Amino acid sequence: ALSPEQVVGLHGAHNRRNAVLVAAVLRSFDIPETAVDHALATYTGAARRLEVVGQLENGVTVVSDYAHHPVEVSATLQATRERWPDKRLLVVFQPHQAQRFHAYRDQFAPSLDLADALLLLEIYRARDPEELQASVQELVPELEARPNRKNRPLSTVQDQAEGRKILGSWLQTDDIVLCLGAGDVDAFARNLR
Repeated sequence: ALSPEQVVGLHGAHNRRNAVLVAAVLRSFDIPETAVDHALATYTGAARRLEVVGQLENGVTVVSDYAHHPVEVSATLQATRERWPDKRLLVVFQPHQAQRFHAYRDQFAPSLDLADALLLLEIYRARDPEELQASVQELVPELEARPNRKNRPLSTVQDQAEGRKILGSWLQTDDIVLCLGAGDVDAFARNLR
């Protein structure tokens, strides 16, 4: 029987916890233990969950993930560090919805602590009232004040073309570029060249 400490097909503590729950449900249907263990060990995940979407020059790996809530962001960064422990992690984050940004604003800066460099795309507005104003610029003071993160590259951009230029100037051999969010940041990831 799988325990949370055993290897499953996905990285991250949250995926190991999920695997234990899935295993329990499958066993309740009398599915053989070996079939359950094999299925979980070989499961490679869903689209937009630590999905490798490209390779750039110099061995740079581009990854896209749907995480847009601070708890998801933190879990995804932990899983990325686990999967690529010795790589520099450049995070492109696009908050989703001004309302959500306001609701969880204080939680976003700590959720991004594991990033070695941080590029913030402007908030992807969806179903937001026009009068509700918000900008990723609001996160900059909190991000700069995080412990041990005073010298990490940090930039905010209004459009993706500007973001690609800045990110390109940061890239080093074998970096991981992790693009996070529920908006059009996935297109940003897939269009990196």
